[in-house]
Amino acid sequence: MKPRMVLLIGILASLSLAATSPAWAQAQAPEAFQEPDLAARMAWLVERLESERVEQHVPGLAIAVVKDGEVVLATGLGERNIEQGLTVDEHTLFAIGSSTKAFTSTLIGMLVEEGVIAWDDPVSKHLTWFTLKDEERAERLTLRDALSHRTGYTRMGLLWAANRVSRERILRQVARAEPVAGHRERFIYNNVMFLAAAEAAAAAVGATWEELLAERLLGPLGMERATTDISEMQRDDNHALGYRWDEDGDSFYHMEQRNLTAVAPAGAINASAMEMTYWLRMQLAGGEFEGTRIVEPATLEATWSPQVPLGPNAAYALGWFVGNWNGHRVVQHGGNIDGFASTIAMLPDDGVGFVLLQNVTASPLQSSSMDLVWTALLGDADELAPASEAAGGEALSEEELGAFVGKYHFKLMDRDLTASIRDGRLALDVPGQTEYVLQWPDERGRWVFELTDEVEVAFNREDGRVASMTLYQAGMEFVLPRLDETAAPISLDELLALREASGEAPERFRLRGKARAVNQGVEGAVEIIVAGDRYAQHQEFEPFGWFRLGYDGQRVWSESVFSATLEPNKAQSEQIRHQHPRTLYGDWRSIYSDIRVVGEDEVGGERVYVVELSGEHAPTSTVFVSAGTGLVLRERITSIAIANIPLVSEIHYEDYQPLGGVMFPRRITTHNDAMGELILEFDSVELDPAVEDGDFARSGR
Repeated sequence: MKPRMVLLIGILASLSLAATSPAWAQAQAPEAFQEPDLAARMAWLVERLESERVEQHVPGLAIAVVKDGEVVLATGLGERNIEQGLTVDEHTLFAIGSSTKAFTSTLIGMLVEEGVIAWDDPVSKHLTWFTLKDEERAERLTLRDALSHRTGYTRMGLLWAANRVSRERILRQVARAEPVAGHRERFIYNNVMFLAAAEAAAAAVGATWEELLAERLLGPLGMERATTDISEMQRDDNHALGYRWDEDGDSFYHMEQRNLTAVAPAGAINASAMEMTYWLRMQLAGGEFEGTRIVEPATLEATWSPQVPLGPNAAYALGWFVGNWNGHRVVQHGGNIDGFASTIAMLPDDGVGFVLLQNVTASPLQSSSMDLVWTALLGDADELAPASEAAGGEALSEEELGAFVGKYHFKLMDRDLTASIRDGRLALDVPGQTEYVLQWPDERGRWVFELTDEVEVAFNREDGRVASMTLYQAGMEFVLPRLDETAAPISLDELLALREASGEAPERFRLRGKARAVNQGVEGAVEIIVAGDRYAQHQEFEPFGWFRLGYDGQRVWSESVFSATLEPNKAQSEQIRHQHPRTLYGDWRSIYSDIRVVGEDEVGGERVYVVELSGEHAPTSTVFVSAGTGLVLRERITSIAIANIPLVSEIHYEDYQPLGGVMFPRRITTHNDAMGELILEFDSVELDPAVEDGDFARSGR
């Protein structure tokens, strides 16, 4: 379950928030509706959504809009079951993923109203066996901390993704985990800590979270078909199947729905767009639904109150993201889980809100839909242009595009953004994210991101040469100076000769050792098997999960607790091939299509050459090569997940020791925001082992 946000300052297909002024600022009174009338506005919205749905390869979606307590739009577009040709309507059940979190925070707020618990109660006060490595920290970790993702612990997805162990076992495992940040230091999304808050609240009243959800929210709201049980959902005659778009095969893959019982309070609700309008109507009516008081207005305001800043004019509250759109306060949350994506958003001071449910793991519509809906409801009539007239200026030739190609330094992110030509279009590569194609410049000279019209750039010339790029987003402007190309400190031939001098690797070997997910409190085993081009890597963390990948001589494959059944696409396949250990000791020219020495740096006080390694499809990786030994000391890669969500990892290679004719690291440490720190330590080396074809094949687990 991943939240969504479309901010270049963190464009992650994980959060979605359009913010232009302080999130907690009260909006001005809504403007009067202008012509065309509401029905025409909703027709425009449906037309735009259908256009975007087709363009973004979304099988089906359901949209429902609420205004002044009334449902003014509720419909479905596309298919809920491609194989059988079944269409979506407003009553189709979808998984809503992390949009569940607002239900959980509201339930806890209802118990706060009753005086049973308090927002600032420690989790351990009600869940007495819950603790952390740092007992003092455990005593200070409150329900509010857990509900606002400010505990300092990483995502901990490995603990729950397989759904193999009980909630208590998951929460007891947390006691073995190391934090990645200080308590209340910063926002780090964490489903497990959300689970801890829910379990503590349920324990305080001697009930289960499911019982509280049914008795206090789903029942009173009349959400009779909503369920947290995927078997119950799948028995319903009108439920959606989840899919993933395969760009290579130009087709959809059906994705098995993930069972989220183990972490249900963070994302297990399945519901229809129509029933979700009951939830929206209650929220927008200050806690009342059809004449019945469900929750107090002050409690809802508490859940909407910013707790952790996320950047300029954006914050996380308690189960909600908060921001604003053109001066109007926005309260929203998205959800992503295998094959499904959701967006629930409100302008509470304007009495409007909407729910968008999709049967694809992630799509730009999760964020862009907010601007579309708010424009449809509150925008001027001249903003309601047909989709065919939405954006784009005159095309430029590749020669003209060449003037903009280069690197631009974004000081705020401490990253270099690279403009390049891709298939005759200008694209902007954002390290740690992805490469974003730009629309043709408009009459203002601005290039709008195809992914989202919330971000655009312009190029600035000095003496006829492009000298900088201005980034426009959320009412802010950032000037990114263009970097001049500098001479490489060493030629590519000299660098490759330095690496070759380190020796020749054995044809076959097997490494075994320990694997430790330090920030998730889990330990396991790792094995790497190599036989020429063939290789396999297995990381096993019983009973929680696994990561496996390899190349069997014909096919590249990967499987993990997060994506056990899907075939990797071209970019993912290429990246898996790049993870062959020969990247550390072999000839890069046989692996990568482009190798560039781009500078010098230091790693641990040792001078290194900075080298960019590129293939045809996968993102560029950066390696830091010792100027003295030619050994790779560090690597920065952007992994492409199944939902095409980028994840930046820093890898350190340490304790090099002889392996046949080459030096090989006995310790490999990887750090990324999702897993935290993963340490592989090899204590067993076998040269020229007997291998079988099955050693390199997918297990099919």
